[in-house]
Amino acid sequence: MAKASKSRYAILGILANAPGSSGYDIRASMEGSTDFFWRETFSSIYPVLESLEKENLIIAVESSGEGRKRTTYKITNEGLKTLQNWLTEDVELEQARNELLLKIFFGDLNAVSSSIQHIETYKKGISAKKLVLETIRKSLPKEYPDEAALPFWLLTVEFGIRRLQASLEWADHALTQLLKLKKKELK
Repeated sequence: MAKASKSRYAILGILANAPGSSGYDIRASMEGSTDFFWRETFSSIYPVLESLEKENLIIAVESSGEGRKRTTYKITNEGLKTLQNWLTEDVELEQARNELLLKIFFGDLNAVSSSIQHIETYKKGISAKKLVLETIRKSLPKEYPDEAALPFWLLTVEFGIRRLQASLEWADHALTQLLKLKKKELK
């Protein structure tokens, strides 16, 4: 199944953990939890919410306050069963799409310095993300000491940290190799 069709499970999971969330609340919750491995935009959340409601997997509740209409959502029993069934299915290996690697793959068609610049920029971004995840890893047990989901949250955070560490190691290796190429290029 493609990412788009699995978005429904990400949204059902958020609603299972935070019933009464609006589309905005779902996006905000994802920013603070799943964004480093599963990102949804507002433009992708609202069509999924509409579809889930049509399938009776969620219920929309409209309320008015301060002149604005606000719609929040609650997962139904059928929605929870659908989510739990999906959680038992085998995981499909992800199909990677990485613009950096695509540019590096075709690096022979450009100056080596361009590839070096791309990797240096990538390394800065990865370092910043890793720092954020390390901070989250430290803060989660303090903020949610009795949360049953804590071990699962920590496992996903640890995956992110280790993946980013591997990316940093690769970036260092790639920079070493590209600097050797650049020296040959200058000769």
